[in-house]
Amino acid sequence: MQAMEKLTTELHSLSEMDRRHVVSILAEIANGYDDFSDMLIYLEFYPNHKILIS
Repeated sequence: MQAMEKLTTELHSLSEMDRRHVVSILAEIANGYDDFSDMLIYLEFYPNHKILIS
């Protein structure tokens, strides 16, 4: 549960557009699409990201 709280805190620090993009990728993963690599690419290269996966 601690990881979810951290993710929620990090999501709130993003701009609205960034937050919507990340949430849409997470929703696709939850719906069974194999877009985890897309999420990692986004987190790695998107210039304004503030999410830390640990």
